[in-house]
Amino acid sequence: MKYIIKDVGFTSLDKEYNILDSIRKKNESLVFYRCDTKIHELSEEAYNNLKEEYFEGYCNDTIGLSLEEHLQIKLLIINFLVKNKLLQYMRPIGISQADEYYKNMVDNCFDMYHYNFVDKIKDIIMNIAYDSESPYRKNFINKRILYHNNYYLDEEGINKVVFTNIWYMPNDVAEILYAMKEEAIYSGIITDSSNPFDYSATSFCKVETADNYDLYISTKDNEKLNTNTWNIIEAYKWKILIV
Repeated sequence: MKYIIKDVGFTSLDKEYNILDSIRKKNESLVFYRCDTKIHELSEEAYNNLKEEYFEGYCNDTIGLSLEEHLQIKLLIINFLVKNKLLQYMRPIGISQADEYYKNMVDNCFDMYHYNFVDKIKDIIMNIAYDSESPYRKNFINKRILYHNNYYLDEEGINKVVFTNIWYMPNDVAEILYAMKEEAIYSGIITDSSNPFDYSATSFCKVETADNYDLYISTKDNEKLNTNTWNIIEAYKWKILIV
C-alpha cells in the first residue's frame, strides 16, 4: 500500500517523526537513504550538467568547499595554465598580486581563454567539488552507514540501479531529527537493522510539491497502517491519499 500524507512541510519535524515512529515495530529502526553515486558512474549527460553547475558555483563562490579544497583547485588550475603557456606565472610576483590576478580570472569565468581550455578547468573543479564531503557527511553519516548497495529510493519506492548508494542509521530520536533536518527532503526505510538490506521494506520519502511537502509511505507487503498511525494523522488534521 502507498500512502501520501499531504502538506506536512509547514509543521514541525517532531510531528513527521511521530508518524514514522508509529509505523515501526519494536525491533525496527529508521534507516536513511543517501545517493552516493561515484563520479565514474555518472552518465555523460549527468557529468556535463554537474560540471556546469559546479563551475558556475565556483565562479560565484556558492559551493561549500573547504579552504584546502579551494587551494587544491587553485593550484591545479594555475599549474594547468602555466603548463599550457596560458599564464605567465613564472615571473616573480607577490602572493597578494597572484591572488588578485587569480580572483580576477575566476570572476570572469576564465573567459579570456579558448573554450577547450576552459572546459579542462571545469573538469578540474568538477573532480574536486564532486568528491567534497560536507561536515554532516564526514562527521555524521560516514560513522553510521549500514549498507552500501545499488538500491535507490524515491517517491515510487525502492528500485535497483547501476550506481552506488548508502543507507545509514541514526542512533536515537535526537539523531533522527537531526538527520531529517539536514537531509531536508529525506527518505529511508523502516527495517530490522540487524538483518541484511530488505529491498521490500516499508519506505518513507518526503517529496517537494508546488507549494508544500508531502510524506510518502509505502508499506511492506501491502500492509495497512495501524490504528495508532491513523489517530496521529487525524490529530494533526493532515489529509491522506491511498494509492
